Amino acid sequence: MSGIDPLTMRALIAAAVAFCLAVPPAQAQTAAGAQMTLPAAAMQQLGLQAIEQGRFDLALQIADALIAANPNDTFAYYLKATALYRTNRLPEAQKAAKQSYRTSQSPEQSYQAARLTALAAYNSQHYGTAQWWLRRAAQYAPEEARRDRSIAEFNAVRAKNPMHVELSFSVVPSDNVNSGTSGSFNYIDGVPYVGVLTPDALALPGWIAEASVDLQYRLSATDSGSTFVGLYVFAQDITLSDSAKADLGDYPAPDLGARRAEVSLRHSFAKAGGAQSVTVAGILGIQQEGGVEEQTYARLRLGYARALDTASLFNIAVAAETREAVRKQEFGDQIYTLRGSYVRSLKSADVATATLFASQFVTFYDGQSSVTFGGDFSYDIARDFGPMNLSFAAGAYVSQFDGYTIATIEVPGGRQDTTGYLQVQALFPGVEYSGFAPVLTLQRKVTSSNVSRFDSKETSISLGIQSTF
Repeated sequence: MSGIDPLTMRALIAAAVAFCLAVPPAQAQTAAGAQMTLPAAAMQQLGLQAIEQGRFDLALQIADALIAANPNDTFAYYLKATALYRTNRLPEAQKAAKQSYRTSQSPEQSYQAARLTALAAYNSQHYGTAQWWLRRAAQYAPEEARRDRSIAEFNAVRAKNPMHVELSFSVVPSDNVNSGTSGSFNYIDGVPYVGVLTPDALALPGWIAEASVDLQYRLSATDSGSTFVGLYVFAQDITLSDSAKADLGDYPAPDLGARRAEVSLRHSFAKAGGAQSVTVAGILGIQQEGGVEEQTYARLRLGYARALDTASLFNIAVAAETREAVRKQEFGDQIYTLRGSYVRSLKSADVATATLFASQFVTFYDGQSSVTFGGDFSYDIARDFGPMNLSFAAGAYVSQFDGYTIATIEVPGGRQDTTGYLQVQALFPGVEYSGFAPVLTLQRKVTSSNVSRFDSKETSISLGIQSTF
């Protein structure tokens, strides 16, 4: 067995002894029932001896007698789970260990019961269940060493588990959910005309709710590479505030929000030693954004990653996407992207990441095609600041729309948008539960354009949940 070493007989006995000692003396006395001729504490000792001598049938009888006298006897359930586990009755062992966890009355009992549940699930090849119970074991580990051990076991099981699941959900209040402008008039640099903007073009406050599910299943894994099949679903809903609805008046509210679903097939070719890898991925999906009708798309992605040394990594990826033609387009949209990143782990354990990217968007509609260049920088601080763990990100990018026109007026030199953002993220590991902690993200984004309709400012704050290991 890899990932979690099987508990030896001695380890099982030691855990059971710790479990027995964690039972409050008063409860142990009250656990004795009329049908029992020995006190509960004596029965517990007999159960331990039965386990030590390999008399698992006797241990089961003692456990059942203790449970009959006290249906909330957490040690009895743990004794039963241990005997069932040693006789390879894994589903029953898992059930009994769960019951021991539910009736536990101390961190020691919760830790031991959660870890035994994980062990039974792992040996039943229920890796996702084992991961969840190892999270609980880490939550209740009485000291840091056993917490670290549970986290290490969790990571080992995750590496073995062919299924990887990522869930994400956030609710974001924003003062500009539609990327609107702050002015009521539209100015074009170099053009002596002024336009009046409709109410839906102005910045509208509201709430942005987003949720996503990312499933990746490993089909095969060898020393030379791995193959994965994936499913990704994303949904975004935007609700305007009462003040935004009042500002719109009788003008129709903009159609906001988005939906996306895609399936993928990905293969990574790994070099000997694991210093570098090449990844090829094909993706098919369908999306709907704003008032645009549903649109299918296909994407091909090629990536290369190389560890430069033990503390730094470089990766680069190119992708090409084609979208279904809609609204009487003669051809669908095409998107080409190039992205490269350098990741460095510092001596302080802080992590710095620098990224450069470029993209081209080609569409049938005149003046809507664009080219974008930009970069991002993020910095994750290892040490905590009081109850918080902080990380920062900043970025800027420039987009050029050649031949852009407004009401038959061509913008001199084309439309040019420059966007910059700053983001601060605070994770609160001190209030985590089973390895999940709340994370607060504050972001400020500003766009400047030679067409004032696209000047915009947005401040948003979001609250979500993030895994700490």
